[in-house]
Amino acid sequence: MRATRGGNKEYIPPSYTFHGLRFHQLPLSAQQYIQVEFNVSSPLPRRFDFRFQRAWERISNNLVSELRGNNDFLVNLKLDAEFTRPPGTEDQSKSNESTNIYLNDLERLRQVVGEVLPARRDFLDAFMIKWDAIFWLDMESRSRIPNKETQIRLREVRSAKVFEVCNNGLQALYKERLYARKVLEEKRLREEEVKRLKEEVERKLKEEEARNLREEEEERKENERKRKEAEARLREEKETKQREEEERRLKEKEERKLKEGKARNLKRGSVLNEGKEKKQKEEKVAVERVVVKPIKKNVRVRQSKVAQEQSNPPQCKHNATV
Repeated sequence: MRATRGGNKEYIPPSYTFHGLRFHQLPLSAQQYIQVEFNVSSPLPRRFDFRFQRAWERISNNLVSELRGNNDFLVNLKLDAEFTRPPGTEDQSKSNESTNIYLNDLERLRQVVGEVLPARRDFLDAFMIKWDAIFWLDMESRSRIPNKETQIRLREVRSAKVFEVCNNGLQALYKERLYARKVLEEKRLREEEVKRLKEEVERKLKEEEARNLREEEEERKENERKRKEAEARLREEKETKQREEEERRLKEKEERKLKEGKARNLKRGSVLNEGKEKKQKEEKVAVERVVVKPIKKNVRVRQSKVAQEQSNPPQCKHNATV
């Protein structure tokens, strides 16, 4: 088995060593296959005719069937190695993720080198023994046996077609599984993208909700602050009004006291004035009774006399005397 340009393993068949050998000189496995498949034993009949093409087709189909499971396992390992390595992990050799990937790659390499390729080689080696046995029978059945170089070249041409079919089957299986894996990977990526977008939307909704809650809390605190300020302002206004009302009451009380004092003073003064006036009136009455009344009486008498004299002029001395 050797590596090809595409990274696959190409089987290199062993050299053809059956040229010029007799039946009893062939490997035991080749002799047993010829005996079972063609019911031929040593010595070979001088002239025999077998349908080698049918035998070649049968062992080729059997080889393809036997390699199917091997191909499946090999393709799965390759795809696992390709799709389990996230991009950008090559430069992260010291991270835990790259360490796990490195260990997984080692395990896959161990399975490929230690299990899958040896089993594949065993299938192909067993196939080549049967193929060489049929090819040996084909060469021996001819009337003119080709030389060794011709036999080797003919063997390589015929066997290469079988290996090409096997490699094509492996590549077709790889392409089919790769397409299926890509579809699954795209689906997984879409689901992850949907999940990421959903998480992003949920995160934004939570942030929006948290922001709304903060704004509501800030608004509530602001309203509470304004309410307290309004209450404090109302309380201060109320206290101011109470102080003004108290001052007004005190002022009114003082004014009332002043008025009452003034009223008392006025009342006291009026009483004094009344007494004084009464006394003055009494004095005036006494003066009038003693001085003014007689004078008024005399004035009235004189006035009455004057009036009489004016109304009754004197006619005689006697009348005037009367």
